[in-house]
Amino acid sequence: MTEDKLENFMLGSMLGDSIGLPFEGMSEARVQRVLGYDSLRHKLLFGCGMVSDDTEHMLMAAKAWEHSGGDVEAFSQILAWRLRFWMLALPAATGLATGAACLKLIFGAPRKYAGSKKSAGNGPIMRSGILGLLCSSDQDLKEFVISSSLLTHREQRAIDGALVVALAAQVAAQPGSNSQMRETFKQKLQTLLPQESEMRRAVLGALDAVKDGISLAEYVNSIAGQKKLVGFVMYTVPVAIHIWASNPADFQGAIERSIRLGGDTDTLAATVGGLVGIRAGKEQMPKEWLDKIIDYPNSVAYVQKVAAGLLNEDTRRKFTLRFLAQPPRNLIFLGIALSHGFMRLIPKPDRTR
Repeated sequence: MTEDKLENFMLGSMLGDSIGLPFEGMSEARVQRVLGYDSLRHKLLFGCGMVSDDTEHMLMAAKAWEHSGGDVEAFSQILAWRLRFWMLALPAATGLATGAACLKLIFGAPRKYAGSKKSAGNGPIMRSGILGLLCSSDQDLKEFVISSSLLTHREQRAIDGALVVALAAQVAAQPGSNSQMRETFKQKLQTLLPQESEMRRAVLGALDAVKDGISLAEYVNSIAGQKKLVGFVMYTVPVAIHIWASNPADFQGAIERSIRLGGDTDTLAATVGGLVGIRAGKEQMPKEWLDKIIDYPNSVAYVQKVAAGLLNEDTRRKFTLRFLAQPPRNLIFLGIALSHGFMRLIPKPDRTR
């Protein structure tokens, strides 16, 4: 794995998260009214953006892998501690299952029992894509992704969804044409997940839809109908795979298609942004988008340093007190999010006319 592919994935995921965040929870129709025919840009705070838990979980998984020395048990322990500190910093928003699991970890629950058995939420896929790039073998990929997933979710569909995203990242980073990439992904998917897996069937269906020329709108309607694409892994992962497999190097187009669907826009756009970013490269990521992420401590510069450190011990940061900046940052973010939510209540003119 090369540093540039790691950086492309991490920046792509960060941008999808940041650009998609202001639209989270909106219906598809509402997103269309807000965006109209305007070009996509940051809309959270005066043309600038911040990141959500999608980026934070990606970074936690990356740093846990970095310090684990390739040992799955050590990785699980380190990631569990990072999740505890993340929760103690009072994040402005988190999925119910992820939040509950983190609280269980804080109060001493064993790691293997902390995750929810009933939730098929998106939490595990936030942490899995980066692991697909870092793990050197299919077996390592499976072990690390399952270890990460179980900390917050024990529901099989959530675990399988995380495995799919990790596998897609792994395959996207390999040489070959787009058609070869899709075929390799399909073959590995059938090996990775058992035939009875509900997620396997759904993702194969998404790949068939791409092959048959079924549009994204038609495909989404076939699996979700008129429902919003809420934080449910059986919606998010197949839809992300459809967008990625349709055009694995069209970064801006992929992000926009993800957001215009409405629903859990930050997680879907983050997942798609990471996968498409691998092949699109940083040069296809709008400079204005990167320059106007104003977050701290998880800035663009920090993400780039983490990407470099994952493969180069000389650039790793052995010790940091950055976590001390997280609570005040979260308080500021909460105020911005509440203000943004209030502004949503003000009727918007229809910009599609």
